[in-house]
Amino acid sequence: MSKKVKYLVIHCTASRMGKNLTAEDIRSMHLSPPPKGRGWKQVGYTDMIMLDGLVVKLVNNNDDDIVDPWEITNGVAGKNSICRHIVYVG
Repeated sequence: MSKKVKYLVIHCTASRMGKNLTAEDIRSMHLSPPPKGRGWKQVGYTDMIMLDGLVVKLVNNNDDDIVDPWEITNGVAGKNSICRHIVYVG
């Protein structure tokens, strides 16, 4: 069931200062099975803001104000169906 976006959640990668992560790094951290990753079915963030300010889309979505089931990311347990999650590298 699709729901209207209620929250924009901003996350931080908590990586070493000046260390740039890639979209593939984040995908591996979230999708790889434990202990290497979290073993999730979907990446935790919709978009990632790189050190240089470039925005990289991690999960395809239709950029509207509705979270469709296929757009749900794993950022805040119990709230993901009404959230958009972005992460900044830093």
